[in-house]
Amino acid sequence: MHSTEAEIVEKFVGTINEMANSHAHITMEAPPTAAGYDAQIEGTIEGKPVTFFVEAKQNIYPRDVHQYLYQAAEVMRRANIHFGGSVILLLAANNISPGARKILREQSCAYYDSGGSLFIRANGFLIDRERPPAPSAARIIRSLFVGTRARVLLTMLAQHSDWLNVKQVSEKANVSTATASSVLQAMEQNDWVVSEGSGPHKHRRARRPDEILDAWAKYIETHKPPKQRRYYIPFRQSADLTYAVPNALAKHGVEYELTGEAAAQHYAPWLTNINILRIRLVYSDRTEAALTELNARHTSEGSNLWVTEVASAKEMTHRRQEGDVWYAHPIQVYLDLLKMEGRAREAAKNLREKMIGF
Repeated sequence: MHSTEAEIVEKFVGTINEMANSHAHITMEAPPTAAGYDAQIEGTIEGKPVTFFVEAKQNIYPRDVHQYLYQAAEVMRRANIHFGGSVILLLAANNISPGARKILREQSCAYYDSGGSLFIRANGFLIDRERPPAPSAARIIRSLFVGTRARVLLTMLAQHSDWLNVKQVSEKANVSTATASSVLQAMEQNDWVVSEGSGPHKHRRARRPDEILDAWAKYIETHKPPKQRRYYIPFRQSADLTYAVPNALAKHGVEYELTGEAAAQHYAPWLTNINILRIRLVYSDRTEAALTELNARHTSEGSNLWVTEVASAKEMTHRRQEGDVWYAHPIQVYLDLLKMEGRAREAAKNLREKMIGF
């Protein structure tokens, strides 16, 4: 074992020794008679004898689990030949991604991570200590949901049925090939894409897009919404506002996209009344000119126009023009609705079911 792997195994042994009526010690490292694991550990758990075959890694993602499960049957076959008693295969790591944990639990495979999570459901044992992922592992996942990386994620979800290479993704997401490549690699590690080919001919397609969107939605729901400018514009009917604001912005050359309840109503009609128009745009002097023309005034109460600023027009790469109005992509609208109050969450659910479809 390398020093890092040895440290992980030592931490696992320490965790067992801290448990009541339990003890463990390393008896062998990488024994040649049972290739496929890094250490053999003997001990007792709750007074019952047990032998662990531990494979240790720095990080574990779903694709690592699939490979591990493929090899596990042969390891156990050898274990049953050479060892008696209660034998448990255990995967140990500094970080185990949420997707990897889910697969391991579904397959009743024992695992441990240095954050303190321990799951064993085998040979009469049931130990289930679930701890949050280590900060470094969580940051890797969270980084996919913000900035330029989020555009890659949205591209893969928007075209979840298509096989795309790095160049195609970078063009469609309006990001560098380096950004596209790094995000696709992270998605592959998390088992969020399937791939075929290699090198410049490697193509990827989203796997289980519903799980990706669920993870993104969870991130949205646990983070503060972006700051928004609130205005009141003197219009009696919200329907008039829905067309007057886009027309004024277009007249002044402002790139924008309609989101929120009005966009959800356009894609998947369900709400009977919309009181607030929500728009994403790059704020500029031209925006000010358009709002002045509409007699818009800043307000903290009674607003009917909410403006979310984006850093660049590239953030609206996936917007759609339908008629004379630019709308945010349905997935973007769905995510924006999750940050809103009132009946927005119901509108989000309806939009996902009827328009997004996963």
